[in-house]
Amino acid sequence: MRNLTFDRRSIVPYILEQVIVEEPEETNDSNDPNDPNDPNDPNDPNEPNDLEEPKEEMEIPETEETIVSKEAKEELDKVRINDKGERLILRLVTVQEPEVFLKVAEAVRNQWLEAGAKVVIETYSLADLQEKIKKRDYDVLLFGQNLGYNLDAFPFWHSSQARNGLNLSDYRSLEADNLLVEIRKTFDERTKQEYLDKLKKAIAEDTPAIFLYNPSHYYAVSKAVKNIQLGSLSNHSDRFNDLSNWYIKEDYKLKEDFSFSGLMRWIMGY
Repeated sequence: MRNLTFDRRSIVPYILEQVIVEEPEETNDSNDPNDPNDPNDPNDPNEPNDLEEPKEEMEIPETEETIVSKEAKEELDKVRINDKGERLILRLVTVQEPEVFLKVAEAVRNQWLEAGAKVVIETYSLADLQEKIKKRDYDVLLFGQNLGYNLDAFPFWHSSQARNGLNLSDYRSLEADNLLVEIRKTFDERTKQEYLDKLKKAIAEDTPAIFLYNPSHYYAVSKAVKNIQLGSLSNHSDRFNDLSNWYIKEDYKLKEDFSFSGLMRWIMGY
């Protein structure tokens, strides 16, 4: 499926970790039998008496099972069926933490259902998910990748890395393979960027993966701490690379070439 089948704007609230707090409903937890406001008062004349004769015509309320089965049927009616009568059902596996992965997976499921594909979400611990990845035991994998500082895409897209490597889509393309090799061999930044642009175009056309978002991380720092220069970060711990240059207290000292006679001349203006 191409990127057009998924609206990435729908996951922005989850990425920004927006939380909607619902106001609790008012409830009456009073156990006082004489409470005139008790909605369960058996003596309330407005309350129906359980001992009264039932009406001849009574609507049978839908049970939860009935409602679920209806929703399941409506859902299946949207799923595509091939010539063999098989429905398009995909297993999407992802990690349990952080919670944003599950939120994004649910957004994918809802949108792909409208496109005719039923998505079954499976969440695993990181250790169990790694085993799933090794065995390629998934139809769709929702996961993150860190290219590091050198942005080397070879391990992720070259056909030699399929099945047993980090090419998690088992993507195979002769054009992409050649470009990846040239990118590794090229040291000229302009030429390398040209190859990267061609690789980006090739991957976009083949769509072995849908790129969702690049997460942003914000670090709160006290104003008392000075000389913090984060620069480019590849990992969370990299923010401490320049820790030795941070400081809180300041002190003043005279320059090596300082002289009181020079200070007096500066004060007097001559």
